[in-house]
Amino acid sequence: MGKIGYRLYIACSEGCFAIVRLTNHSSGWLTATADFNVRSRKDMGRKRNNQAIPDEPTDSLVRKYINEFVGNSRFMIGDGAILSLVKLFPENSTFHEVLAKVCVINDLYATGITATYDMANHIVVLEVDQALSLAGADIVDKIAWVSIGGKKRHNYSFASKYCAWHRPEHYPMFDDYVRQIFLAYRDKDNFATFEDADLRQYPLFKQIVNAFQSQYRLSGYSYRELDYFLWGYGKKLFPKQYKKITEQVAPPDRR
Repeated sequence: MGKIGYRLYIACSEGCFAIVRLTNHSSGWLTATADFNVRSRKDMGRKRNNQAIPDEPTDSLVRKYINEFVGNSRFMIGDGAILSLVKLFPENSTFHEVLAKVCVINDLYATGITATYDMANHIVVLEVDQALSLAGADIVDKIAWVSIGGKKRHNYSFASKYCAWHRPEHYPMFDDYVRQIFLAYRDKDNFATFEDADLRQYPLFKQIVNAFQSQYRLSGYSYRELDYFLWGYGKKLFPKQYKKITEQVAPPDRR
């Protein structure tokens, strides 16, 4: 029998997420396929026996991942689009200008914000321009914490990227690959003393980035270049892992 419908749903739960695909067949049967992320929140930051051990971040290794990113035309076109938008709208006091930047950064960097209007309004209300001009680290956490529908949300990865695109020389980017690779280098070389939670407090995160640069003599690389390396190498060392479950659900009794 042929398929007569296809829809994609994403269901989130504590500690993991699932991508659920529902296919409605002409026979009346419904096929549900779910891809589950098998790494739970409890596992994150916990040192495991099978944890990948990173190589020494030599110039050749760092340069390899910088070149891979820069050589990817899709990545560079996306970055160019963001850069052009920030140059066109350098300030953050006009709602529609901020909204455009929020939407593009969120989409191209997959930071997972669904309430983009709320985030844009939040940034305008915060009046972030002075803090950005002074390179204040605290502004990242202030942008990250936003109330949506009466619930506080912590859009930390997005906030670090939003600030980084406005002042790249002062704001390193955070994401989960960066988090995992810093924890791995900490466990291997003890380049700095910190806990997983410290990485989610931006002033501490920036100190950890600076300690990483100092420990491995990488101060000649910009924060942006360092992000190319951390993201690319982290993605290789800690690939997302999935398992697939498929079930068939009988059509409802229509008697």
